[in-house]
Amino acid sequence: MMKRSALHSSHLADHGVSPVATLVAQLASPLVAAFAGGFLGCLVTLVLTAIGVMSSLASASTTAALCGAFLITRTARCLSGAFFPALYGGTFGGMTSVASLTTHITPSHSVTLTVGLFVALSIVCGFAFLVATRVDARSVVPIASGYGGRLGMIAAIASFVFIDLAQRLLGAHSTLLPGIRAASIPEPNMLALKLGACMAGTFVTFLIFRLAAVAEAGSPERIYIASAVAVSGLALLSIFNSNSTARRATSTPGVSWARRHPSD
Repeated sequence: MMKRSALHSSHLADHGVSPVATLVAQLASPLVAAFAGGFLGCLVTLVLTAIGVMSSLASASTTAALCGAFLITRTARCLSGAFFPALYGGTFGGMTSVASLTTHITPSHSVTLTVGLFVALSIVCGFAFLVATRVDARSVVPIASGYGGRLGMIAAIASFVFIDLAQRLLGAHSTLLPGIRAASIPEPNMLALKLGACMAGTFVTFLIFRLAAVAEAGSPERIYIASAVAVSGLALLSIFNSNSTARRATSTPGVSWARRHPSD
């Protein structure tokens, strides 16, 4: 019986069970978990943005999907508490636009470079949350504790550092915020709609967090709820925005004529 058990254990190790257990054990470490969370959140958000998902929706969707997966599979309890805040913050870093860094690169190399930039930015984000976790461990009070936007601030610093270093290495001459000059100012009605949606989302999230069951929940559950509310609001806003854009395009004489005369 003992011999059979030993053979069974060896068989499981050959199929990667032992490395998985080792990985889970490492993710129980706050520093490793913080790096993994920041890296994973940033990378998945960048990939979703690259395939056409709106950056803010990609960020919220990444958090909701990954947190939900860990909660459903009951693996959240195996991870350090530093993982989920870093995951949440890493998705903010994934909203960074790296496309403008490859505009002067030939098309044959742009895909490879873009993939490299995605991975590099994710590493920088992961390292930023690792450093923040390390500083928190040595401080009496965590840095910026009690101030809103702490995770976004860490992600923003990581993004600024990455963009500056990438521009220097690639020889790109641009501002520290690439693409901001090309960004269009939304119409007043759409701007008011987005502001109202943000305020409504904040109010709904605040009310949900005031519920006793949610207030007593852990960090993974609270982060999942916040991201799920954000996904719902952003999805509705995206649908409304696309419908509004379609109506404006249809009402434009040139576009309407082109739709009626596709052969021309």
